[in-house]
Amino acid sequence: MLPSEAKLPDILQEITKKNIGAVAIIDTKMNLTGVITDYDIRKLMTENRFSNDTSAADIMNKNPIKFTEESKAYDILLKMENRERPISVAPIVDKNNMLKGMVSLHDLLQKGLK
Repeated sequence: MLPSEAKLPDILQEITKKNIGAVAIIDTKMNLTGVITDYDIRKLMTENRFSNDTSAADIMNKNPIKFTEESKAYDILLKMENRERPISVAPIVDKNNMLKGMVSLHDLLQKGLK
């Protein structure tokens, strides 16, 4: 997780370190404000808008698909896959939009569905 002021080198480092292909962007109260995926960065590069000064706020998805702590694994899997453009990672938030973690398709399939 990173603040919206984080610059592209820090974003790339965080995505690489976590090895899930995305990073959650949070405010000072740990509330989810957006998500950046490796796809977003690749798109930035192909559009020739890649700069070390690019901030998370410039490229984050401000309205990402997200799930609550109460969400069932099977429902998450279906919602992640049954989209026009399926996603492989999504944030988990509490009822106040506070980030609790990230879930990946790999996590769901590895742990089994409930």
